[in-house]
Parts: sequence; C-alpha cells; structure tokens
Amino acid sequence: SFNRQETISVRDVLDWEYYKERLGKAIQKIITIPAAMQKLSNPVPRVVHPDWLQKTIMRRNDKYKQHTLTMFTANTKPASELSRKPLFLIGSEPK
Repeated sequence: SFNRQETISVRDVLDWEYYKERLGKAIQKIITIPAAMQKLSNPVPRVVHPDWLQKTIMRRNDKYKQHTLTMFTANTKPASELSRKPLFLIGSEPK
C-alpha cells in the first residue's frame, strides 16, 4: 500500500548507471570513434575508447604494415582516360 506522506521521486527509481552507460555509448558512436578514425585525440576524455578501437588505430598506423600491389596502382588513371595519339609508320608524316 502507498503511504500518502511518502513521495517517491523519479530520481530514486531510475537506474542511473544504466543511463550513464547508454549516454556514453551514444557519445562514443557520434563523437569519439569518428574522431579516433580521423587521427584526432579523444575530444571527450571522460568517455574512454573501447578496446577494439585502440587495436584498430594501432593496426592502421602500423609503419611495418605490408602493402598490397593495388595500393601502388590505385592513383593511376585507367587506360580509357589516357590520351591516345594515332600511330604512324616510320618514314611517313604524322597527321
């Protein structure tokens, strides 16, 4: 039974740790993870980076990382975009 003299505050009923954790996860998704992926320091130091993010950053910044062949050819133009000059035979006049 409910005693009329007792008032129950919503603040007493809520699980504040749960909501702090939810807010922290939202801040991570919106602010701290994108900042880390752009090689910026954590803009919200009270919200710690997750463990997997630290591993991902270290893997991306590894100076001993093995490179693929496509990395060396990724910035070149495709053959269709190269300017093609008409071929001519030796001794003939180019047009």
